[in-house]
Amino acid sequence: MKLLKYLLLTFLLMIFVPNLGAQSFVEKVIALQSQTIEGKWNGKIQLGAQTLTFIFEIDTTRNEVTFGVIEQGATGIPTTVEFLGPDSISVKSEMAKCTYSGKLQSGIIKGKFAQNGYQMPLDLIPGDVKFVRPQEPSEPFPFKTEEVKFRNEAAGVDLAGTLNWPEGYKQGDSVPAVLFITGSGKQNRDGGLFGHKPFLVLSYALAKAGIASLVYDDRGAGSSTGDFNSANVADFAEDAAAGLAFLRNIPAFSRIGVIGHSEGGLIAYMLASENKADFIVSMAGPAMPIDSLIFVQLNTLARLQGAGDGVFKSVSQARQYMLAASGNSPVTEYFLNIKPAEYVSKITCPVFALDGSLDPNVPPEENIAALKANLPGPVIDASGKADVKDAVQMVKLYPGLNHLFQHATTGNPMEISSIEETISPEVITDIIAWIKSLRIFHG
Repeated sequence: MKLLKYLLLTFLLMIFVPNLGAQSFVEKVIALQSQTIEGKWNGKIQLGAQTLTFIFEIDTTRNEVTFGVIEQGATGIPTTVEFLGPDSISVKSEMAKCTYSGKLQSGIIKGKFAQNGYQMPLDLIPGDVKFVRPQEPSEPFPFKTEEVKFRNEAAGVDLAGTLNWPEGYKQGDSVPAVLFITGSGKQNRDGGLFGHKPFLVLSYALAKAGIASLVYDDRGAGSSTGDFNSANVADFAEDAAAGLAFLRNIPAFSRIGVIGHSEGGLIAYMLASENKADFIVSMAGPAMPIDSLIFVQLNTLARLQGAGDGVFKSVSQARQYMLAASGNSPVTEYFLNIKPAEYVSKITCPVFALDGSLDPNVPPEENIAALKANLPGPVIDASGKADVKDAVQMVKLYPGLNHLFQHATTGNPMEISSIEETISPEVITDIIAWIKSLRIFHG
């Protein structure tokens, strides 16, 4: 979960008025024709030992600008355009309380970024940020993929995604399939987070292992319709249920399961409690009361940022903080009131729940304890074990892995974008082995 992704982005307004100086009219025309700020731009700000990498997307035709901060997992933050010309920009974001202004000079947008009364230089260069991601597969893939759409009729939302068929699939084969569900925050079908594409990596591995999958853009993201910001967890669960129904209408699929990460792991529990999935894999899916989880999460993240222990003294204080930060959003209140045990206790299908020991977002020990206490069981704890096969309901703690199941140093989310590994190979191997060993496929 990325519940703190905007906490470091509290900005003040600054308006930039372009000044073309004493250039002749002809020089101005030539300059405007040869320079443009259209497209993607990136730049860095150094805050002590931390680096923040900004990505701006500028659309001069639509007079729109969005931005993100890779290390905070924040993308597509909207802005209000104060001025946007061929070579100048001035924007503010009410959501993130920020301003940025700059002017294109010799191929670089020389600009200033303002936050909490502080002003810092932020120069942008053209293009996106390129990362070393050795696990990311490259097309063409050795299996069939299809662009598909399915609809949440009740909400009037169309979800767009990719259906990945298993490598070597032949007409008449019967294979398992899984639906991927992203965590909190608007994400595309790759589960894009901090410059990583975990769902792309994992769905590719599943297809190579003979398991089909459906990945889709969240409502309001990518090619999917709908308003993301007004939707709560129950709405996203309805979207996912529509995806499961879509898969069940394909005769080739023997059993239909779910792989959910973080909030998506919680949604997996919700769907399983209603017998909508034949099996689920919950990757850091919350199983403890959400307000209690947020209390621990906020203190852990504050400590990792150097704020010390006990910044928040109670669950109530943490609740009030989150509600105030969201402007008393009904979506946030709904989330804080969720008691996952109400869903977990009703699950009868096979469950594989994974947690990383360095996860600051979902407290691993407390979360696993909640699963053991509430899953109907018997629950097998596979922590420290190599064999994860043939367990109906199983939990496993992975030492040294963070919220994205990468090998990490501290678990601080600020590390994630600099880690080349997208997801631990052990986790990928375990998920595949567990799914393929389930007796429901060998009746």
